[in-house]
Amino acid sequence: MTAPEQANLHIDGGARGNPGPAGAAYVITTTDGQPVASDSQFIGEATNNVAEYTALIDGLEAAAKLGVRQLQIVSDSELLVRQIIGEYRVRSENILDLYHAAQMALMKFDRWQIRHVPRSQNREADRLVNAAIDAAVKGRSGRDAADRKLDSSTVKVLAQVARAPAKGACGAGLRKGQRFVFDQVTPAGLCLHAAHSLLPTVMAMQADPAIESDTQVTVRCGNPDCGAVFHVSVVS
Repeated sequence: MTAPEQANLHIDGGARGNPGPAGAAYVITTTDGQPVASDSQFIGEATNNVAEYTALIDGLEAAAKLGVRQLQIVSDSELLVRQIIGEYRVRSENILDLYHAAQMALMKFDRWQIRHVPRSQNREADRLVNAAIDAAVKGRSGRDAADRKLDSSTVKVLAQVARAPAKGACGAGLRKGQRFVFDQVTPAGLCLHAAHSLLPTVMAMQADPAIESDTQVTVRCGNPDCGAVFHVSVVS
């Protein structure tokens, strides 16, 4: 289906434990409810609010790529909705970068509105979130059942900035030589693009019982305007 210029964006994010295993999802439909696109992802250990903002940013980026110009955003997070429209201040440092990234993404649209709804009116996005978390948790349980020698919850992975981002391109202000250690949670100080780019490699290293301490993987930030490069390795 060709994406319409006007669309609805349903978003949802959730964490089991807050922080805990978390997922984010979005569903894009036409104004009369016909499905256009949807996606979900497991984002590791995070809070409910981080998951909600991740879903919003992912959905906005997807809608913009589809050519949507006018967007009706639907969320069952009253906190996110009130923060986006300016009724509530963003007080958490962990959310501030995500909030700014969402505001930048909203600027890509000619017109947008956001409204809060009960979870019962956001069922498909909620289902996708839980499916993403269930799949990740099941996969982790499967690895445990197979008697993995390396416990992914205790493996620390280091991501070091090997090349700084282009000037003014990184909202987090990354600098060459900065070090970020992933343990059971995503470290603070990374922008959303960098975190999303690093997490698949980090999780693969944490789950691999044969990984060597001197193994190093190069990961580039997913923001094409950034240019930041990380060297990723297991902390010995």
